[in-house]
Parts: sequence; C-alpha cells; structure tokens
Amino acid sequence: MWSFAVTLWEILTFARQRPFDALTDEQVLDNCARCYHEDAAAGAGAWAAGERVVPGQPGNCPREIYDLMVECWNGEAAQRPAFREVHMFLQRKNLGYSAADERRTPSRNATAATAAQCV
Repeated sequence: MWSFAVTLWEILTFARQRPFDALTDEQVLDNCARCYHEDAAAGAGAWAAGERVVPGQPGNCPREIYDLMVECWNGEAAQRPAFREVHMFLQRKNLGYSAADERRTPSRNATAATAAQCV
C-alpha cells in the first residue's frame, strides 16, 4: 500500500519531483523500514529517533486524494486502507461522488415518488 501511494504521488507530480528528495538513499531505506517494522529505528543514530517522513501534498492534488495517500503511509498496517477500499474511493471520485452530495440529494424513494406524481 505504501508503494501505491508513492506511485500515486509521482503521477500527480508528473514525475517531475522526487518524493524524498531531501533524504539520502540510506535515509529513504530507513524511512521505508519504519512503515513496516516498529523496531526499525534501531540502526541509524539521530535519524532513527525521528519520525517517519512522508512526501508533501502535490500542488494539483485534491486534499481528499492526499489524505488517502497519508492513510496508505500509516505506520500501523491495520490502519492502512485495503486495495478494495482504495479502489472504491477512487471510483467514487472519478464519478464525482461527494459525501456532501449524499446529504443534499433526496433518497431514491423520494425521487421516485416525485417522478410518479409528475406523470
């Protein structure tokens, strides 16, 4: 899931930026290990005592998509979304779904009743 989010980040930056540009190669590997192993901080001095680093939000990236990426980078595996959830989320975004729309849109039954009255 972590790699999926990095790939999505790279797509949204048109691969013109490096996600961990400020880190050395060794720090990138240590950072990756932190995403999968809670004891990974046992090896690289002061760097190891720090927190995980995640790429920043790309300029053209909607907040909801960036929030999804951050969820995918969660250090707790159980807190990361499953691919099925990510797939459903992206399908809804592609169709223009918004949770706010659900609250404003009348239910299907109410819509059907209104349509029947018009006939």
